[in-house]
Amino acid sequence: VPIKKAAHLDLSNNQLVSIP
Repeated sequence: VPIKKAAHLDLSNNQLVSIP
């Protein structure tokens, strides 16, 4: 669910990375 900014799950680092 997109909240404010789009985000994708960085499987390499196992964390959420926000995309401006």
